[in-house]
Amino acid sequence: MDNGNPHFLEQVERTKPVWAGVSHSSHTGYVNTDYFIELTDESDLQFIVDEMIVGSKRQPGIVSMSPSYYDMAIEYEDGSTEQFFLWLGEGFSGTVMDTEDTHYIYTFGENVSERFLSLLPEESILDSPKTAEWIEGDTFGKTIIIEPYIEEDIDDLIEYSDYIVKGTYVNDEPSEVPDSWGDEGTAFFPFDVTTVLKGELEPGIIEVGQSQYIVDWAQDPETNAELGILKVDNPLISQPELGKEVILFISTQFQDGEFWRFSEPTMVEVMDDGSLKSTSAIFDPEFDASDRVEHIEYAVGWTLELTLQILSDDLPLPDPFEGMTVEDLTERIY
Repeated sequence: MDNGNPHFLEQVERTKPVWAGVSHSSHTGYVNTDYFIELTDESDLQFIVDEMIVGSKRQPGIVSMSPSYYDMAIEYEDGSTEQFFLWLGEGFSGTVMDTEDTHYIYTFGENVSERFLSLLPEESILDSPKTAEWIEGDTFGKTIIIEPYIEEDIDDLIEYSDYIVKGTYVNDEPSEVPDSWGDEGTAFFPFDVTTVLKGELEPGIIEVGQSQYIVDWAQDPETNAELGILKVDNPLISQPELGKEVILFISTQFQDGEFWRFSEPTMVEVMDDGSLKSTSAIFDPEFDASDRVEHIEYAVGWTLELTLQILSDDLPLPDPFEGMTVEDLTERIY
């Protein structure tokens, strides 16, 4: 894992695929086995393996994704199986995630998405992820285990960024989620770009997707009545602050015109003396979230209690931007 960005799905040894099942995602972390279609055609199955899995492009860093559209299971001639979560729709590129390794996502082109959708019944194709009506058990008192894996290689951040820009947030209230996303899993913040360090983006205001906003279903702990969607802030990522000058590493892999902050550390603060500092909490020597309890108030008065536990004692991690200036970073880019 220290040698660049290995494509883990490409390294799997597979025999001939003989069956695949596709279902609407249950959003439970497990593949929904209520398949609305089962595929057995040899050329269709080989296309899925060759183009959507092996032919995909691995994206760097740990991710936090909005709810998936579909679940998919594949069986091979030797009896082995694989399972995947899928994000794809008409008119935009697709994303696949191995259910056994959710730290990484892999993307494929719009043409691959369209061919896959042509295999599905028209009435089963989704414009947006289906929303689960409820989850088994309530989410109150849940524990989130934090594994501090961070993409520390600045060269990789530069290589995988379509744009690197400097600027400030102009509004501390998140915008509404674009209709094309069809869910409430991601908030967008207007960001005023003052300098473009990499890419052809003109200075101006863009909408930056914030990956720290994850979604949970909340239920009344006494009656199990559904309370709905609750946004929970990831404590490892700082919140945007008005007026502070920051540098963003931006990928546009998901959809044209919609920007996503895709790996850590991708937001870097420009200090008064011109030096850079990563904003992720795990670069803070005083950060300690072990057994920390957070109470997040829900809109109707309920409180969700989260216990945060760090999985590793190797904190804080070294700040990869420590001692660098904007000029230093610009030299690395060009």
